Amino acid sequence: MINRGMITIPAKLRQKFSYQDGMKFMIESSENGALKLIPLIDVEKEQDWYLDSETILKVIEKNRENEIERENS
Repeated sequence: MINRGMITIPAKLRQKFSYQDGMKFMIESSENGALKLIPLIDVEKEQDWYLDSETILKVIEKNRENEIERENS
């Protein structure tokens, strides 16, 4: 049996945060044992994003908004 480090996120949360199958996350832990999932951008799928600074800023702002929303929920 191969352990692939996969986790299951409930459907309501996947829909709320627009998580898709196969997404990758960075996971941080807090002192109280909580885990924070931070979605990673797939550069190959978004290959043109790095050429446009306006798009980069939009992605950064969207990630900030998502992180704030997750922290407040």
